[in-house]
Amino acid sequence: MFIEDPKEGESGGGGRAVIGLIDVKRSAVGVGARALFYPTLLYNVVRNKCESGFHWWDEVDEVSHEV
Repeated sequence: MFIEDPKEGESGGGGRAVIGLIDVKRSAVGVGARALFYPTLLYNVVRNKCESGFHWWDEVDEVSHEV
């Protein structure tokens, strides 16, 4: 997202408030992402230790299978 500052002479009195609001939203998203990331990371590590068949990844064949 690209935000332009208002040019001189334009009435953009709320420009700073909009930029501040976007900073607050970006910070809230960052906090929410961290709040969800660490518990799910812990869950996946524990699940990987407990279940031998659980993989975080799948290997890809070199052979392509057409559908």
